[in-house]
Amino acid sequence: MLRWESSVKKAAMQLLSLTVMVVASADKLSFGAIRWDAFYNTSNSSSDVGQAVARVLRPEQWHSRLPWYSYIQPDGNITFNDADPNVMDTEIEMAVEAGISYWAFDVYPNDTGLSSALNAYLTSTSKYKQQLEFCLLLQAAWMSKGGFPALAAKITRYVDYFKRDDYHKVTGGRPLVYLFALKEDDWGTNTSWPAWAKSLMMFTNASIAAGAGKPYYVLQTFNAQQGAQQASAINTAAGTSVIDCLSSYALVNDVSKQGTPWINFTVKGVEFWNQLRETGLSVIPPVAAGWDPRPRVTTPLPWAPNQNPDFIQMPTPEQLGDFVATAINWTRTYPTANPTGEHLLSAWNEYDEGHFIGAVLPQYGGNARLEAIGKVLRVHVHND
Repeated sequence: MLRWESSVKKAAMQLLSLTVMVVASADKLSFGAIRWDAFYNTSNSSSDVGQAVARVLRPEQWHSRLPWYSYIQPDGNITFNDADPNVMDTEIEMAVEAGISYWAFDVYPNDTGLSSALNAYLTSTSKYKQQLEFCLLLQAAWMSKGGFPALAAKITRYVDYFKRDDYHKVTGGRPLVYLFALKEDDWGTNTSWPAWAKSLMMFTNASIAAGAGKPYYVLQTFNAQQGAQQASAINTAAGTSVIDCLSSYALVNDVSKQGTPWINFTVKGVEFWNQLRETGLSVIPPVAAGWDPRPRVTTPLPWAPNQNPDFIQMPTPEQLGDFVATAINWTRTYPTANPTGEHLLSAWNEYDEGHFIGAVLPQYGGNARLEAIGKVLRVHVHND
């Protein structure tokens, strides 16, 4: 046995102990799921994001990724519409049945197709709607686009969301906000951490003034130490604690061209949670359903023309459920590291990027992943 194989087996046994030792206490835990709503192609523009994603998933080898509401046309083209009211109402019901508490929507300008599903959620009249909240996942490039002159209108929009009864709040009524892909030059300078501090304080002050409370900002990072340094730089520039917590958009550790085995991936995932914990900041554990962006290699996207082909072997639904159980037990093992009790599933619908829990076409498994997750959450979170 090779040395690295021995290490993985030892770590895997530790991971198994975290999985099987889950306790069904009544602690307040919550699972959200990221939404990237690019699964629409109702426009005729060849440059439209939804059209591009439909082309990526057109090859038959990737049909197992197609959302459950997809149609494979006679000419092989794919059509779908994630903002259709009936689709949205069904997905709300699916999420509630699986025990998911909220969706974290990737935020885009309100007049783009990428915001259509968010608006469909907000206007849904589903009887399940009151059981599924939402929060914002703000992307740095969109947040900083247009600089400070454009920021006020964005803050007004976001704070209006905070005031809704269905916005997800933590730690005494604080609106939960994820921050993704912050960079030092986002605001047009090489030292944007003071600019990020300024923008987030403007956001915070506007939210408090509107009676919506102080936002709970969660910085998403792929490197724990780097994330902690960024949080420290922003907090120092602000002269107060702005960034409360670390998490990640996905787990991309230990990917390989051959396809890293799922057990290796989950071992590395737990290691990453511990690296986040060791920074001393609070943690919302990212619970990823994999990583396999190879459809974007076969058919490059305009905004990602050089996609890295490395990937993780897809889990079975049962393996995915076990990883969710591992996250629950990690939080109960380290309760002070995750004081909010939140967890972030990555993701609801990152189908072409290969980390999704949402339902696919029936012939490829339907909602088996959601059912497996639901079995765990119903017992160990909702105590059903």
